Amino acid sequence: MSGDAPGGLGIGSLISATLRLAGDGFGRMFPAALGVSLVSALAAEGLAPADPVPALGPGLLWAALADLLLGTLLTGFLCLVAIDVAIGRRHSTGQYLRQAVRQFLPLLVFTLAVSIAIGIGIVFLVIPGLYAAARYLPYCATTVFEDAGWRGIERAEVLTRGYRWPLVGLLAIGFALLLAVGIPIGVLSAEFGPLTGLAAQVALSALGYLVAAAFSAMVYLRLRDLREGVSASDLAASIG
Repeated sequence: MSGDAPGGLGIGSLISATLRLAGDGFGRMFPAALGVSLVSALAAEGLAPADPVPALGPGLLWAALADLLLGTLLTGFLCLVAIDVAIGRRHSTGQYLRQAVRQFLPLLVFTLAVSIAIGIGIVFLVIPGLYAAARYLPYCATTVFEDAGWRGIERAEVLTRGYRWPLVGLLAIGFALLLAVGIPIGVLSAEFGPLTGLAAQVALSALGYLVAAAFSAMVYLRLRDLREGVSASDLAASIG
């Protein structure tokens, strides 16, 4: 594990910049996130209906696969939009989709690999999982925005060197907030019925995609600035 550059990341300003970017890009990002979240939720309900004792079967596996594929494509799409909003540029929906599709396979493989590493780490007292997430955090931006393809994961690892423990702290806060919001969603579903719970779940999922994209974009831009002296105004998006 590498050492951290003390105070360089600016955690407070990074959080405020993330919230500001999420607000600025809400109209461009939330509808897509809401649509994919709704489709994923409906697919899960149709393929693997809720059961008091969930069983691993074809329906559950197909639902998980649909969620993974749609979520990966959405993540790549939102990554491009979020960075464009941050640097004051705009491309068409078709351009974002083409670039996200072009890098879909490496992004999918990286997502699976990082998710497995995080899951294993979470089992071992949580912190190792958060460290794995911090180590590769900007992999979507390096893979899709930089159009780096299979070199994206290595590029992300280079960018986070020296800043991983501050990122672990930020991710721990996010993890705690996710638990704090997720528990009431479960209660809401039980108290007011499955339809209300489903609606709340879809809205929460869409907001999660939005905030995650904004956070990842701001971390990426901050790391580019800190490590390479490249500011947002210097970046030229390679999208199309």
